[in-house]
Parts: sequence; structure tokens; C-alpha cells
Amino acid sequence: MTKHSDKLYEQLYSKHFKSSYAGKPTKKFVKLMQKIKESERMSYREKEMLSFYNIS
Repeated sequence: MTKHSDKLYEQLYSKHFKSSYAGKPTKKFVKLMQKIKESERMSYREKEMLSFYNIS
């Protein structure tokens, strides 16, 4: 994980963060999950490129 995704996970698991309200996901939760998925996808792409060029 990168620093950026660590900060996103900190927000996700903060004490007063609500992931849903009245059975529906909150807008903030949806945006946060999109950012987390995007950051994970980016790091996966970086790993692919490194393995492609045989860089450890």
C-alpha cells in the first residue's frame, strides 16, 4: 500500500465515519471507496510495469 491509500483507510476506519445511513451507502463512503480502488489499481499497474522490466 502507498501512503495515499493508508490515509484513505484511516478515514474509512475513523471513529465517527458512517458508511451507510438508512440502509444506503453515504456519498462520502462511495467517493472514498472509489479513491481506494483507484489507488490500489494504480499500485498494481506499477507492480506490473516493474515486473515487466524485471526491476526488483
